[in-house]
Amino acid sequence: MSEITAESDPQFLIEFAINCETVACDESSLRTIAIDVLRQEGIAEAEISVAIVGHSDMRRMNREYLDHDFDTDVLSFRLDDNEPGDGSLEGQLVIDAETAAEAAAEFRWSGREELILYLIHGLLHLAGYDDRTDEDRNSMRIRETALLSRHGIERSRDLTSSDSPSVRSAESERTR
Repeated sequence: MSEITAESDPQFLIEFAINCETVACDESSLRTIAIDVLRQEGIAEAEISVAIVGHSDMRRMNREYLDHDFDTDVLSFRLDDNEPGDGSLEGQLVIDAETAAEAAAEFRWSGREELILYLIHGLLHLAGYDDRTDEDRNSMRIRETALLSRHGIERSRDLTSSDSPSVRSAESERTR
């Protein structure tokens, strides 16, 4: 796979705000993975912001935007009115690095790998995947496993089980 950079692929604007240093984050490799996932899902152009935060910020956002007063690993917000599958999207992801570090220790792999799983999971939600039913959840987990594998990440844990990311998707109006 050739190296993808923001300079070589202007159709994808992926911005990161890293507000938690719990997991070492290489912004360039995360961007490369994000662009690859979007391409694999048939997205031709995208504008996505990704915030990597800690527990307190995640809980605050989960409460503020979804009225849920609990921790979660990823929040995804589709910001455009385009239908999934139309080839373009605008969205936001919020990823809890502290949750990634905790889950990684539990499942015996790196915090970086767990964080990449959350990134992929959130991007799949933005691309139109859902995980509300067992069937949809299993389809999404199979896709996550394939995308992780494209980037040299193999899981020992079963991604079809209930210990996988629990993204809380949210419909959101454009804020610009």
